Amino acid sequence: MTRSNGKWILSATIVGAVAAFGAVDAHAGFTEIGKGRKAEANQEQILEHTYGGDFVANGANFSNGTVTATRLDDGNDSVWSSTQVSSARTVAAFAKRKQAFGYFGGSSGGDFKKLFDVSGTSGFDVQGNATGLGSVLDGSIRFGRSEKLTKAFSSLASENRDGRDHMITYKVTGLDGTTNPVYLMFWEDKWGRRSDFDFNDLVVEVKGAQGEPLLIPLPAAAWSGLGSLAGLGMLMGWKRARRWVG
Repeated sequence: MTRSNGKWILSATIVGAVAAFGAVDAHAGFTEIGKGRKAEANQEQILEHTYGGDFVANGANFSNGTVTATRLDDGNDSVWSSTQVSSARTVAAFAKRKQAFGYFGGSSGGDFKKLFDVSGTSGFDVQGNATGLGSVLDGSIRFGRSEKLTKAFSSLASENRDGRDHMITYKVTGLDGTTNPVYLMFWEDKWGRRSDFDFNDLVVEVKGAQGEPLLIPLPAAAWSGLGSLAGLGMLMGWKRARRWVG
């Protein structure tokens, strides 16, 4: 094989690796939020009711000048690594059905495990919480919302029967009197075409223990691992090309 052909192989190897990285980035982004019903509160209004002030949108994020809600990439809020989670509480629920909040152990499979039932009527007149979760949650988890134990929604989109994302997450910072990490999770309650995907059917605030990182989304680490594999692939391709060139 000629030197020019060897150069072509080297170029193809690099282009292929770049394409692989592009495929990873293509999965990044935000699940679109539907408009929903006018009588129901949206994400901005729920943030205002929960934390006070006048929240204003800035891209996918919101802020009232003191408290900021930063939207997590939906590729990074599916599978989590739990470390000393302290509590979870219901903030709002605009679904009429009886529902519960909980989790699935591990990064895939397993049964839904309930942390608490959501009680009350609807909207902001709802209750439901769990404390002392540091002794309950361990290792990798996926959060879940259930109407029935056989019909539980997962934070991991591929586990939902319509294959769609049913939970979006905001990291909340700037709260007075706490250094606890805080996340606000918004759930959608209907499958596929029947859904308006307004993500207000169940809203849960999850806190971590004092001074501890609450949750580290596993996909971010997975992308790093994938990057290492891609880098290894580039190195192997380089060596193969060098043999052809030489």
